[in-house]
Amino acid sequence: MTSEDIDARLRTTFKLSTQEASILGLLLATDVVSSELICERLNVATEVRVAIHRLRKTLATHQVEIESKRHLGYWLTPEMKDRIRRRL
Repeated sequence: MTSEDIDARLRTTFKLSTQEASILGLLLATDVVSSELICERLNVATEVRVAIHRLRKTLATHQVEIESKRHLGYWLTPEMKDRIRRRL
């Protein structure tokens, strides 16, 4: 399955915007994602913190949490990744 296929399934399953699905796809594919990497890879139009806030709010209804630590970045625990993958 390509990253475009995954993004499309994420958008449909979790009712995400294209930008939110791209960020979630990046979180699924890596261990830790920095704000700089999100900006660089996805060319995020809004501030990264705002985009993550919106994504967290949407995912909360699916019992999925995004972890973060200042100066480190954002990540999904293995349990959260499994929860997402089971729904795809």
